[in-house]
Amino acid sequence: MKTHELRVGDIIFGVDGVETDEIANTAELFMKIRKTAGDSVTLDVLRDGKRIKMPLKTYRMSFRK
Repeated sequence: MKTHELRVGDIIFGVDGVETDEIANTAELFMKIRKTAGDSVTLDVLRDGKRIKMPLKTYRMSFRK
C-alpha cells in the first residue's frame, strides 16, 4: 500500500504546523499521541534544502475476529 511520498534523506520538521511538542520528540510519536487513526495530516518536510508541505493520510488497522 502506497501511503506517502517521502524519500530517503527527507527531514520532517513539523506536523500540521507544529514543530515542537512537550511530550513527543519525533513526528512519528506526535502522530501516535496527538492524532487518531484515519486522520489526514500535513507534514512539513525539508528536501534538498527546500521546504515543502506533504499531505499524509494515516490509516486504520482492521482486525478480523
